[in-house]
Amino acid sequence: MKKTLVSGVGCAAVLVALFGSGSAAANPWDDYAGQTYEEAASSIGDWGGTPKPATRVGSLLPTEQCMVTGSRSANGTMLLDLYCDDRFASAGRPGYSAASPEGSAAIAQAQEEQAQEEAAK
Repeated sequence: MKKTLVSGVGCAAVLVALFGSGSAAANPWDDYAGQTYEEAASSIGDWGGTPKPATRVGSLLPTEQCMVTGSRSANGTMLLDLYCDDRFASAGRPGYSAASPEGSAAIAQAQEEQAQEEAAK
């Protein structure tokens, strides 16, 4: 029993290492993750590449405003994974949970932006 448990835990660790944890968070080693589709498409176009949405999660935002969560190259085309809901969830609007790292960072950023707007008035 103990040997089975140890090998099961080891197998799970290998799978997480190979395939990741499934988080929609931006990958820090991805040049386009964390940018909007519009920003990434412009950068890709600057070097002569062709941007193309590969996957899309959510449908609230227009494609240009979607957040890139990952990318990969295929024959001169950059395939972009997009997150198209709000930066954080609110009543009636899907997005990252306030309890998630992405949601709490987005809420903090929105509060900071609001404070700056109020200070500028």
